[in-house]
Amino acid sequence: TLCKIGQVYQELDQADKALEELESALRIQRQVLGENNIAVASTLRVISTVHFQRGEISEMMSAFAENVRIYREARISCNFDVYDLMSQSIAAAGAA
Repeated sequence: TLCKIGQVYQELDQADKALEELESALRIQRQVLGENNIAVASTLRVISTVHFQRGEISEMMSAFAENVRIYREARISCNFDVYDLMSQSIAAAGAA
């Protein structure tokens, strides 16, 4: 899938290509599954990590916030460390 391809590009430190594939996947997921689907949230989480790698803190926070909103509305607890990711972003923003 496009999401998996994006993740592979991310692992290869090719953030531009990763983001391109992930945003394509997100667009299709939203059209087919709807705005509040868990698959959309999962893709947004990966997109947030790519933005973080690129030093795009505002974009990272936006994608991550939307991810958390979807999980909360679905009443599903997030199985990743929210505070760790937020701490990393704050530290990176302070270093910039």
